[in-house]
Amino acid sequence: MANRVHIDWDAYQAGKKTGLSLGYIEGLKVGIRVIAELKFAPPNAQFLEEIADMNDPGFLEWLLQRMKTASSLREIRALYTPPEELDDPAPPQPH
Repeated sequence: MANRVHIDWDAYQAGKKTGLSLGYIEGLKVGIRVIAELKFAPPNAQFLEEIADMNDPGFLEWLLQRMKTASSLREIRALYTPPEELDDPAPPQPH
């Protein structure tokens, strides 16, 4: 007789739901990055870091939709960044 393994179906379903949710969030982030690059040239590291830190699927969906009509990356960042943080007052660092 084959060994039978008990499966906790509640834990399985919870894990599946969590995995699908995380995958959906990551997919939205990829979409935002791709559209940003197609429309505005490769986005800077700060924008990429900001998007990577976001985890609200509703907000990410909304942001992705807003990317369709945005005219600049600054316009997108203004949707979630306080005005005083949009322009970095620090001078560029020499190479």
